[in-house]
Formats: sequence, structure tokens, C-alpha cells
Amino acid sequence: MGQRLYILDPIRLFAALAVVFYHFTAMPHQTWLLSEFTQFGYLGVPLFFVISGFVISMSAYQRSASKFAVSRLLRLYPTYWTGIIYTLIVVTFLTDERFGVRQILTNVTMLNVYFGEKNIDGVFWTLLQELKFYCCVFGLIVLGLFAKFRYWLSAWLATTYAYAIFQQPMFMGWFISPDYSAYFIAGVALYLIHSRIDVRFGNLVFFLVSPLAIERAYSIAPEFITAASARDQIAAAIIVAVMMAFLYGVARGWFNVAKNSAYFVAGGLTYPLYLIHNAAGKAIMQSLDWPEPVMISIAFSVTLIASYLIYRTVDVGLVPKIRNLIYSRLR
Repeated sequence: MGQRLYILDPIRLFAALAVVFYHFTAMPHQTWLLSEFTQFGYLGVPLFFVISGFVISMSAYQRSASKFAVSRLLRLYPTYWTGIIYTLIVVTFLTDERFGVRQILTNVTMLNVYFGEKNIDGVFWTLLQELKFYCCVFGLIVLGLFAKFRYWLSAWLATTYAYAIFQQPMFMGWFISPDYSAYFIAGVALYLIHSRIDVRFGNLVFFLVSPLAIERAYSIAPEFITAASARDQIAAAIIVAVMMAFLYGVARGWFNVAKNSAYFVAGGLTYPLYLIHNAAGKAIMQSLDWPEPVMISIAFSVTLIASYLIYRTVDVGLVPKIRNLIYSRLR
């Protein structure tokens, strides 16, 4: 079924760090010398989505719907709730921003946009895209269709291309992200290649969806880069093309690393680091009247320490106990 890919953990940490430094150093008001490079850090999000397509496929294959649901919900929510608490405390203490009870309660569900409430932290928008993907996979498992990759993945690929060209079907966004589907699809295809479940079909899907993933990177660049030039858009497309080529090599086994506990920690830090860096990190920087490099260094150090503490107490300490308790009831 393919060798375990330990390299995915440091890749995930790299993606998270790219997003962190995008938010810390590439905002319009900042003069950080590296911002010409860090302005592309938002592309860590598509990288996350590709990895998610791979990992979720691995988690779902030959697994019951109940165990898949438990594993995914426990992966998402406890750390997310801790991140919300951390963000509320830091932002409320260091800034004048305040959050209403309705906004907080709806954010706890991750479904706040359906209630017309803003995300407590802007980066939380990606979590709903992940949750939609998880729900679709869960539905496929319940229907006994998940292992029939050729059917549902072909339909998803065709629908994604149809939406990109014709903006139809208009309801696609209700259950999966049209703009980012290409990355999830690529991840599923890479899993088929790596696991050797269906290498030929995986290759076909990957090479069909990659042009769309690259085009998406070109098209959405102005949403993330202030006054994005054509050169910026082309650079974003090239970065994603290189990313896709590298991940293909990872799936084929061309790149990997030996098992190392440090990689598990790196992978474990990724989620809490992503969750708490943006609003809270910027609040820390705005509370300081020091040179920009110093403010960035302090905000990053505090965020990294807090992320490690969340990882150790929630992901390592609490979640496994809850998971074992629930699994024992499911037997």
C-alpha cells in the first residue's frame, strides 16, 4: 500500500510557516525586506489542501463511517476550540476589538458563515473548506462508494472543470469548494498513486487536474497580493506548478525521509500554529512600538510556544484519551 510518507509532516510545517510569514511580513503597510517573497506565502493553503486530499483518503480507505467521523472531528474541533479561546483572550486583552456572543457561539461550530457571522480569525475560512471535504468523504463511506474512486473522482473532476469554465453547476459551492477542488482532487489522485490502489487512474486524474490547479493559482493571486501584477500572477502559477511536481515525486517515492520523532512534532505543530498566528499574532505586534523585525520575532516566538503547548496538552494529551473512549463504545 506504499511506504509511509514521513516527509509530509515537515512539508505541512513549511506550509504553515509560509502562511505565518505571509501574514506577519507581507501586509500592505509593512516594509519588511523579504515581503517580495513572503507575499506568496498564502500558497501554503493550496499546499495544505493537496496534502489533505492525500491524508483524508488514506484515513478513509477501508474504514467505517463512524470511526472516520470520530477521527476527523477530534482532529478538527478540540484544537480549534482551544485556538478560539487563545485568540479571544489575546485579541481582547491587547486590542479594542470585541466579539459578540452570537459570533463566538457560531464560530465554535465552524458554520458561522451560514449564520451571517464573521470568522473570529480570518484564517478560519479554510477550515470550512476542509469540513465540507470531510463531509463529502463521510457521505461516500456511508453509501459504500468511497473505494469506487473512478466514479466519484471522475465526476468531481468534470464538475470542477465545468464550474471553472461555465460557473455551473451553481450549487457546487454548497457542498464543496469550487475554487479549491482542484487541490483536493490532486491529493486524492496522489494517494491512489502512492498506495498503488490505481496508479494509472491516479496519474490520469493528477495530470488532468494540475493545469486547473495552476490556473487557479494565477487567477486568485489578486485576492491575496495587494495590487498584484501580471508578473506576480505568473510567479504564483509557477510556484504551484513546482509544488505539484514536487508532491508528485513524493507520491512516487522519489523523496522521503527516515522516521524521526522531530517530524511528528513538526506535523503536530502545524494545525495550532496555523490557527492562532494571525489575529493574535498581529495583536501582539500592534501592542509593541519597536522595530518591525523585533516585533515580528516576538510575535512569532510567542505564537510558536503557544502552539507547542496546545499541541502537547490537546493533541497529545487530551484527544487520544477521548478517541480511545469513543472507540471502545463503538466496538
